[in-house]
Amino acid sequence: RSRSRGPRWKIASAACCEVDGKMVKSVLDSVSFGRYDAESDANLLDYFLQTGASEEALSGLQLIVGRKGSGKTALFKYLDKELAEAAISLDLQEYVFGVHYALVEDGVPTEFAYTASWRLLIVMAMYARMRDHMDRKSRTEADEVLVGIGFGSDRGAFAQMTGWLRRLRKLELPSIDGFATMGSVEVTEPDARLVDNETIKAIQQLETLVAENYENCPVTVLIDRLDDAWDGSGESLNLITGAVRATRQLSLRMKSPKWRPAAVICFLRSDLWHAISFNDKNKMSQDMKFLEWDRDELIAVIERRIQATTGVPQGQAWDAVFSDVEMRQRAKSQTYLTKRTLGRPRDIIAFCDGAHRVAKRHGHNLIEPQDIYDYEPGYSRHLLDELRDEIERHVSDFNAVVKSLNALERRTFTRDRWFEVAVEKGMNEMQAEEALQALFEASAVGVYHAGGASGGSRSVYRYEDRFISSRDESMLQVHQGLLRELRLKE
Repeated sequence: RSRSRGPRWKIASAACCEVDGKMVKSVLDSVSFGRYDAESDANLLDYFLQTGASEEALSGLQLIVGRKGSGKTALFKYLDKELAEAAISLDLQEYVFGVHYALVEDGVPTEFAYTASWRLLIVMAMYARMRDHMDRKSRTEADEVLVGIGFGSDRGAFAQMTGWLRRLRKLELPSIDGFATMGSVEVTEPDARLVDNETIKAIQQLETLVAENYENCPVTVLIDRLDDAWDGSGESLNLITGAVRATRQLSLRMKSPKWRPAAVICFLRSDLWHAISFNDKNKMSQDMKFLEWDRDELIAVIERRIQATTGVPQGQAWDAVFSDVEMRQRAKSQTYLTKRTLGRPRDIIAFCDGAHRVAKRHGHNLIEPQDIYDYEPGYSRHLLDELRDEIERHVSDFNAVVKSLNALERRTFTRDRWFEVAVEKGMNEMQAEEALQALFEASAVGVYHAGGASGGSRSVYRYEDRFISSRDESMLQVHQGLLRELRLKE
């Protein structure tokens, strides 16, 4: 590359590199693939890969749905930075979900009551950001609404909401005279879980005031880590449903131009999206995005991290770190790695990071095929741990599920064989069906398509085709990335 467009890279040897004529540290020593989880990666935005999803999220999407490790939190962080002062980030990791359990309207289905309490939280966050930009009359009216809720029968839950919001970055709620100890008020007792009629009216008043001023000060509330509310119970699903419904209702009410993001964007795991049910669910199809990754995009995630941490140009990034020696069945390292991921950035980051550590331990100058093979058992164990986090609350006994998978002995199996081993390991038929569907939804199991005499056999997983389903006559296959830990034969 010409000097005017940046440094000229030349890989003099695998051990070192030449930048503008100077020898520098080995690329393998310099590269960092980052943290597996976006929450703890302080450098995430340095190598965030912009895709169509990031562009769409800035143009009206209300809901981002993706499997665990598919990049939801990375996109959340990107939008927070991109929108700057117009973003209100509600990362619910530290949030007390019991606040909503304490605000249930008498005689109303729980998901509707939860919708009302989520609307209160979201609109209070909006008001805290918009207040200084509103006219004095609107400010005075909104402050009076908050005072009313603060002294009403729902003050306990209201106090916990406002206390949490005050701890968030750049959110300042007005003080309420005579109610300085709001944050310490206890949530109402379980036998008195009501949303007072006055509170319902107050929520509507506050929404109206915010909506009337929204055009002059548009903001976007980003809601992440809603999955933390999921404890396996039906009531927690109603709580999550309420948050999604509130997202839709407020986004429709706080109208933004098409070139602006929605008023509320909620990030949700795909298994929970499929589990919840409400009347308007299908209406969200045009306002939501499933995070899906193809092979080239997963490779681009790794190349972007190599480029950002070493300075190697994008087009040379992969070859600067990975050997071009063919792997088993004449596969390139890119193909070998991506086939063992479950179609998620987190998987390929974990695999590359582990192989990188093995290569350095072996004293290699590039990540060689043997380094990848040597880390494969560790990666397979990592993948099984990820599977536990994803489906443990969807099945009756995760350990029995693992024992059943191991008892299959072979990667390819039939539904009848699954039920046979599952019953042997202590599950009844209903639990076995529940477990198989959870494995299928998580892409740990896919549908096997035999290629016949001409070859070309392959398995298709949910991350490749969201509409695929396991039929009674189907041959099924365990995902290749799990074989080492489960000790299954091809």
